[in-house]
Amino acid sequence: MDIFPFNIIHIGGDEVLKNRWRECPNCQLRLEEEGFKDVGDLQAYFTNRITNFLNSFRQKVICWNVKLNKNLVGEIILQYWLHGKKNILNHIKERGDVIMSNFKYTYLDHTYSFTPLKLAYKFEPVPRKLEKKYHKHILGLEALMWGEYIPDIKRLEWQTFPRLIAFAEIGWTPKDKKNYRSFHERLDEFLKRLDTIGINYANSKEVKPNVLKRLFKVFTLPNEKKGGT
Repeated sequence: MDIFPFNIIHIGGDEVLKNRWRECPNCQLRLEEEGFKDVGDLQAYFTNRITNFLNSFRQKVICWNVKLNKNLVGEIILQYWLHGKKNILNHIKERGDVIMSNFKYTYLDHTYSFTPLKLAYKFEPVPRKLEKKYHKHILGLEALMWGEYIPDIKRLEWQTFPRLIAFAEIGWTPKDKKNYRSFHERLDEFLKRLDTIGINYANSKEVKPNVLKRLFKVFTLPNEKKGGT
């Protein structure tokens, strides 16, 4: 809290290796002391301790939606990435705010075979089944870049642009005003700016992969050899 002068802290919480807790004597002791039946209860227990601590300093907490648990307390902003859409809708209606980062659309480390530019532009942060009175609880979208398979800055820029430009537009544009054809026509002006400042980006052919690549899109996730050079 001293290092980062903001009132929101992201505490993560996904991809927890709970099988380790089954082997940990301290975890098993905590289960017994708290009267928990399953190691999964430890995550809600730990999250509540951290959330209460941060809330006591007027800090808001963000955590991934997989942490959602009926036993959670305190002020928590969820960040949605995968699974549990029904639970997210219930959270919005009962407790509060959500950031939308749907895995299929907003992960910039995905290749264009997995998330072409047109698909990225189609992303709608507000869930279709969410009543209008709850729309205020959708804080917006966040595009994510994970760097495990990104070898250098040039590749990172290629993965990011022009999809980040699309996310910027759909983040503030009402659903009925979005128009991919119009966006694509205006995109050239943005790309000229990137040329001016020396930012690498995927060209018009690369952002629209062929049908064969799209069919095998899941196998392109670790790395796509072409592009970004």
